[in-house]
Amino acid sequence: MAPKKEGRRGAGMPRATVPAYNPLGLYPLWTPPKPAEQFGRPASASLTIESLDDRRWPSVRLSPQAHGKMWALIQTCNIEVGWLSTCYKLGDGFVIDDVFVPQQRCTAATTVITREGEAELLDTLMSERKYDTINSLGCWGHSHVNFDVFASGQDEAQTQEYLEKRRGQKHNHFIRVIANKRGDFFCSLYLLDSELVLHNPLLEVAKPDAEVYVAWAQEQIDRKVRREIITTVTLGAIGSELGGLDLHTLDDWLDSGLLDMAAYKRLKPKAFVSVNPLGSSEPPMGGIEDFGDINRGDVQ
Repeated sequence: MAPKKEGRRGAGMPRATVPAYNPLGLYPLWTPPKPAEQFGRPASASLTIESLDDRRWPSVRLSPQAHGKMWALIQTCNIEVGWLSTCYKLGDGFVIDDVFVPQQRCTAATTVITREGEAELLDTLMSERKYDTINSLGCWGHSHVNFDVFASGQDEAQTQEYLEKRRGQKHNHFIRVIANKRGDFFCSLYLLDSELVLHNPLLEVAKPDAEVYVAWAQEQIDRKVRREIITTVTLGAIGSELGGLDLHTLDDWLDSGLLDMAAYKRLKPKAFVSVNPLGSSEPPMGGIEDFGDINRGDVQ
């Protein structure tokens, strides 16, 4: 009879389950991730577009006059301020040419150009027979003071109103600008005939002589910006976007009369303390001379 073969050591024994630990029991060994039920884009992915020919994506150029006026408005006003600009297509890009300030209601965190203010501006331009200027008012911009230049929910809603108006007037482009005292300039170019929007297109600027426009900016702000205090009623519309403010900013707004006590108490529990508050109404230390050549996020 042939001798009985012994099975290999450990045969039939269940394998160790995962996660397993090293002999010292200090940390888990790496184990393969569980297969996903379906494919999806990586969390860090974002849409990118490339041209397969020599086509150049449209750029946006700030004329020295538009640059200087925007800069002076933002640096002079300690709350948000808005404006309308003329713009036109030139070659492969667009030019923002001039700046006009209509009547508006502004707080430390919002700006709304009133219908009466826009109508008054159009009436003035009509009386001066500036018909080409009226037809070229295809850019809306506003300041975020010292906050980051992102498009808030309210900004997006106002943008949609302008887009509908531009489409109704058979225009094929619109430009939105959001800028701040630190020199950040967020530009969105809407190509309505192609149903495309380019965020942060290539920006071409010339250093402005901003001091020339400071007196102009102060006069426009004094006459056309109606300052409003942020109250608990105001927070009903914008409160969700003010949920994580710096405590220094809230204190500054309260001391400056930009925020009432009831709204302050509502926002304070959600505030945080920062060494360098971004929302302060004071200009950043050292100052910044102009918007500069800001090409972050360009589509190549």
